[in-house]
Amino acid sequence: MNWQKVWAVNKYWVMSKSQQQYDYIRLLAKNNQWTPQKTQELGNIIDSLESVSPTKQTLTTTYQHIWGYFKKNVPMKSYISI
Repeated sequence: MNWQKVWAVNKYWVMSKSQQQYDYIRLLAKNNQWTPQKTQELGNIIDSLESVSPTKQTLTTTYQHIWGYFKKNVPMKSYISI
């Protein structure tokens, strides 16, 4: 699997564990200039996050990002009381 697919599958999982690592991976991917070393680093980061528990803050941020994709398709009355 290429790095883009690995990142697509794992990006919200990474965000739920560490906003800092999420931002760092985004920086690695900037300008789409990927190298074998970056592939290794991405794998190492993902592996290192296996033992990290999400926090309320990281989960809230992740849920808000995901919700952003759906909220424009939901009538405002449906979620205004959340």
